Amino acid sequence: LQYGRPKFALEGFAYLAARDKDDTALKALVHELGDSVSARNALVVRARDEDSSITHEEVLEKAFPCAGDLENTVGWANLMNNTGRYLYARAADKRDIAAALGFFSIAKFAYGTEKNWHHRAALQYWVSHTLEQLGLIAAAINAASESQYCWQRQVEVDPGNAEYRTRLQGAQKRVCELLQKRQR
Repeated sequence: LQYGRPKFALEGFAYLAARDKDDTALKALVHELGDSVSARNALVVRARDEDSSITHEEVLEKAFPCAGDLENTVGWANLMNNTGRYLYARAADKRDIAAALGFFSIAKFAYGTEKNWHHRAALQYWVSHTLEQLGLIAAAINAASESQYCWQRQVEVDPGNAEYRTRLQGAQKRVCELLQKRQR
């Protein structure tokens, strides 16, 4: 990195390039930042969009954490989560959907069991959709119920956050939808 271009600023620019759908700038920043888990996460997030020029191979090349990333547990957990979401959203076939569950499992482990409630809640929401896509409704209900539990815990931690309360209501609705599908 050049003097005057701090890593954290370039990582922020990577997320802005992803938001602005500027794949060329994003790829250049990811290349410049090398092993940055944040930059690679921005690339994977952008790749989920249908209009992205980022290839399946580029995503999988950037999906695996480097040794230095392991100190940034939430960062690489987010990368694993977003890689799973990418595979679910842009699946070429059922193998990609099944592989998404592997990435989700790694993320779940990395997020831990007594913190990161909002990350874990969102993760389990996507796990429920992935399992549903595979026809595993009972397992999808369990994942959606875990999402609901995690949102409840997050609301307990931050009761004044209206977005978290809205997400909790969405999680409750998701569980009900899946329960109805099971009864059909």
